[in-house]
Amino acid sequence: VQAAIEESVGNSISSLFNAVQDNIGIISLNQSSGNLVHQSNLRAFYLSDQPDATFDMGVNQTSVLDSVTITESGVSARKNLLDGSFQDNTVLVGINQSAGNLNQQGNHAIVVVGGTAALSDAELQSTRATNGEIDEEAVAVLEDRVTNSFTNSQGIFQVSQASGSVNLQENNLAISFRQIRLE
Repeated sequence: VQAAIEESVGNSISSLFNAVQDNIGIISLNQSSGNLVHQSNLRAFYLSDQPDATFDMGVNQTSVLDSVTITESGVSARKNLLDGSFQDNTVLVGINQSAGNLNQQGNHAIVVVGGTAALSDAELQSTRATNGEIDEEAVAVLEDRVTNSFTNSQGIFQVSQASGSVNLQENNLAISFRQIRLE
């Protein structure tokens, strides 16, 4: 039996202020102030000289937590904050922020040049917590906020924020480029 007790915590805040600026490339960020949180940022890139080739990124994020006791009480606020961040970037970025408990977050992208990209249906099973007490009413403020962020940036942005508990969030993206010659 696993147990997580969150009592009289006050505030549970995951925040980024004026962070991650002036970058080129791939950025993956996982930030959690909660308990028993699973986060992933997966990227796959393929170059192919076979135009009929198909590349499949079978995303499978499954977490089962049996006999887990979660007790939440006395939490005045759960917040995920992005403020003044991710500016002036040319990127593929994945961001997961969680201020709650038992959350699962995933950002997955596949880019294929010269073939076909595919994302198979993800076999997703939400987190199970048995014998637990999840009382969202005990939390006075639940807030997910993005302000003054992503200015002058270009690219692909996958963002997940969860201030509550027992959430499952997935951002899946597949892109393929092929040259076709018409005669």
